[in-house]
Amino acid sequence: MIKSTLFRAESLKQFSVFLTLLILSLSIAYATGIYGIKAGAMIVVLLLSLFIVFYIFYKYTFGFYVLLVYAHFMFLIGTLVTLPIPIGTIVDAILVLILLAILIHKQYQSKSSELESVHPFKNVIGIFIIISVIVDITQVFNPNSHISMGNTLLALRESLYLILIYFISFKVFNSKKAIIQYSMIWVFLCFLVAAYGLFQEFAGLRDFEWQFLRSDPRRFELYFIWGRVRKWSFLSDPSVFGMQMAFCGIFCFVIALGKFPAKVRIISLVLAVLILTSMSYSGTRTAVGMVPVGIALYFLMTLNNPK
Repeated sequence: MIKSTLFRAESLKQFSVFLTLLILSLSIAYATGIYGIKAGAMIVVLLLSLFIVFYIFYKYTFGFYVLLVYAHFMFLIGTLVTLPIPIGTIVDAILVLILLAILIHKQYQSKSSELESVHPFKNVIGIFIIISVIVDITQVFNPNSHISMGNTLLALRESLYLILIYFISFKVFNSKKAIIQYSMIWVFLCFLVAAYGLFQEFAGLRDFEWQFLRSDPRRFELYFIWGRVRKWSFLSDPSVFGMQMAFCGIFCFVIALGKFPAKVRIISLVLAVLILTSMSYSGTRTAVGMVPVGIALYFLMTLNNPK
């Protein structure tokens, strides 16, 4: 009797999921046929957005990775699609959703680990972040400041970003497993960035990229140097591209030298070579200087480490 009831409940659940998907599919097909492909795409985006919002409240770490992925692709999306709102507004919305989800989870979850009972701003890093934000706030009321109010408010916004990202990261990175998971996802995203940067170098820029490059004379001057175009992959600009590749290349190189399985070390070494090669096409001097300095710092920090 119990098995029969469970079977019926499971069948009803599967039928409900099938019926929901069928209705959504027919709705998207109808909207696309009557109003065009944009209407169908809008419905898909709306449904996906609702799923992301609800799942963020269920698991806020998912929102953190949504933010990470969106931060890598947001400028490509902004180039290909005309959005009714600034692309940075979506970052603000995701940060607020993650913060609300963390606060809600905090009310219903017990402090199951020692880290969860630690206050994020009762340490050296947290204190320095608070001090930097206080300095930015005081600049708003500085009558002798030569910085415009718009730039001051922009700096204040970046400071608020810093606080939110630090607080969220403190909650997300609550275990060694979480740090490893983040590292793997970040390296994979950097690999995609590096691969597309190499594609730009050897296959050439796409039409929409040339249009983006030539839309601003100042941008063209900064990107076109010594008869070559500085590559930026699908990030915001060559400087960001170069420095991120430098960070990730150094990270992969350090992993390749560490006490890890041979497979992990070989993959890391290959990734380091590929990513640093892609970095070289960004034409970013800071990134080029970061690599030897970072590697030298690693060797200095491990001189007395027998491992």
